[in-house]
Amino acid sequence: MTTIGVIGNGRSGKLIERYWLGSKTFSVRFFDEFNGEPLSSIPPGMPLIVSFSIDMKRRREVFEQFSGHPFVNVMRSQTLGKIGRGNIVYPGCHMDYFSEIGDNNAISHNCVINHCCKVGSHNLFGPGVLLSGSVTIGDRCKIGTNVAIEPHITIGDDVMIASGSTIIGNLPSGAHVKRKSNDLRSYGN
Repeated sequence: MTTIGVIGNGRSGKLIERYWLGSKTFSVRFFDEFNGEPLSSIPPGMPLIVSFSIDMKRRREVFEQFSGHPFVNVMRSQTLGKIGRGNIVYPGCHMDYFSEIGDNNAISHNCVINHCCKVGSHNLFGPGVLLSGSVTIGDRCKIGTNVAIEPHITIGDDVMIASGSTIIGNLPSGAHVKRKSNDLRSYGN
């Protein structure tokens, strides 16, 4: 059984506890300076959910303090994929079943990684990125705000995709996709 650490034990924490209640796959352990175990007792590498107020400064401090931990969304499924080490996943993100995320990625607010996707390591996702089903992303890619990648697409290593783009075909390693006035202007290095 995997133990998920929840930082914060207020109303949101109680919802998480009810959601996971009865799971045979996961258990929940609460860390809260006022109503739970102290944050200093979080074991190395424990998957974490940040569940407290909208104090963005404090949330940023927590993400930085525990940057070596995987941050996960609330999702109870025996088919949950794999999440590597050192990822920073901001609030509002969703990872669907059978998906995998490598190491040291920064995934910004409200990103969706749908079923059967594979994300490499050292990637940067802007807010609102959508990976439709069965998308593969290589390593060291930079994907801008509100980029949509259609199903069954492969993105190579070191690819840069401009904000607002919709990707409908495979991109080789080193490709740059730029946009101007909602028209694709260039593809290539």
